[in-house]
Amino acid sequence: MLFIIGTSVKNVKNTLANKKDKSCPFCSEKMHLIDTKQYFSAFFIPLFSIKNIDSYYLCSNCNYRINITN
Repeated sequence: MLFIIGTSVKNVKNTLANKKDKSCPFCSEKMHLIDTKQYFSAFFIPLFSIKNIDSYYLCSNCNYRINITN
């Protein structure tokens, strides 16, 4: 039997952080909190998150990015 396992990296919009949304300093549009996470995958399907790699705010209009230091 052949098993294909590995890891993948995905950017996930943090829906639990609605109160943490900010306004963009350049265009005054809403910025969303984005988490970059590494997932364990089997047969190219992400199953569960292994670790959080990065977090940042991203403007929905001009794509301005503010990194969050941990």
